[in-house]
Amino acid sequence: MKQVVSILGCGWLGRATGKHLIRKSRTVRGSTRDTDAIDTLRTAGFEAYVVDLSPGLNDDVNWDFFNADVLISCIPLPCSPDIVRFFELQMMALVKAIRRSPISSVLFVSSTSVYPAKNQIAQEVDVVHPEKDSGKALLIGEQLLHDQTAFNTTVLRCGGLIGYDRHPARRLAERNKPWKDGDAPLNLIHRDDCVEIISRIIEKNMWNRTYNAVADDHPTRKRFYETAAAKDGVPGPDFTGVPAGPYKIVSNDKLKDELDYQFKFPHPLDVIFKEDNS
Repeated sequence: MKQVVSILGCGWLGRATGKHLIRKSRTVRGSTRDTDAIDTLRTAGFEAYVVDLSPGLNDDVNWDFFNADVLISCIPLPCSPDIVRFFELQMMALVKAIRRSPISSVLFVSSTSVYPAKNQIAQEVDVVHPEKDSGKALLIGEQLLHDQTAFNTTVLRCGGLIGYDRHPARRLAERNKPWKDGDAPLNLIHRDDCVEIISRIIEKNMWNRTYNAVADDHPTRKRFYETAAAKDGVPGPDFTGVPAGPYKIVSNDKLKDELDYQFKFPHPLDVIFKEDNS
């Protein structure tokens, strides 16, 4: 029998992950909050559902979405004045739904924003105290899922996602104020690597773990965006007059060791020159 994977939140990462799993002969059930996106998902081979956590589960949800072996949570953080409490309520509603389903394993896509910047190498074993509300919200979500005994949970803390239409030149064009922390190392990951890592966790049944997912190299913010500017022939970022702040370098050693994984894009600077990012 085919393994059934449900993906909560079929945005930029979730949709790419689903397409990859479909090519690997999984049955993939994808969710969206936008009814207009249903046909797009179906055309791509998904079984498509409207699932909305606002913060409770929509009353008309089709419970077939939760009839799966594995659930991947790719939902974005909410646009809410109280992001921490709102996301906690979303995660509580999600846990309640999973507990009444046959789902045995959950992969929660989190972020390296849970690590504070304290001029350190951040590892999964570190006790973390996020500085920003986004990191606080994600850490609460991680803990809620890890605390469950009715199903397994693996957390994937991804760095900044790059690749394809997420080209740094776009940020250069959108920003009109001085940049900060030019000497701070970046923690980035190409979407293709993120998708492959998610697939490998499922294939290898690597549950009840936490992994950092970032590329091997950590170029400075200044070098990364100046390289992108030079490549595209646009003005580079202005880092003048902005004092440097603390930084963090996120380690990917555990992921590479336990998953036997070699990154397709270990050098984020190389991504700038790939034609598929135009």
